[in-house]
Amino acid sequence: MLDRMRRLSVAWPKLLGVIVALTSLGLIMWQVEFWWWHYGVVHISIELLGWLSLLVPIFLLFLGYPLYHARDWARRAVIVLGICLCVFAVFGFGMRAVAESRIYDAHVITFEMRVQQALAVMGQAGLALCVLAPHVFVVCALCHRDVAAIFREDIERKI
Repeated sequence: MLDRMRRLSVAWPKLLGVIVALTSLGLIMWQVEFWWWHYGVVHISIELLGWLSLLVPIFLLFLGYPLYHARDWARRAVIVLGICLCVFAVFGFGMRAVAESRIYDAHVITFEMRVQQALAVMGQAGLALCVLAPHVFVVCALCHRDVAAIFREDIERKI
């Protein structure tokens, strides 16, 4: 039974390392596409939130490798950066949802316009959920005491 537990426990760092690397790569690719269409290639004057929303996934991408190899310092760094990413995402998607809800400045606002506004806000909330779900899962899994014990075992084995 104990041998089976050890074989299963090795899978957590590998699984979480791959999840962090792939979701971070996806966020980087999404941000680059967003920058291209939002700011254009002529003037690259990106505000602070834009830089932070790109730098955090880049750091998470590079932390995927040490996390894959069960480094406890990488586990702690991914927890901190994952929480930062979630805060940035909630703030960014909240701002986009507010902007979508105030898109119409017409004299007469029809029912169809209100439905489109509600659907745009709902779409932003759905996008936020899709982006946040893997990161919330990874942070919660890394904070779990059994998973954290696996990362600490790696330190004890080396000593």
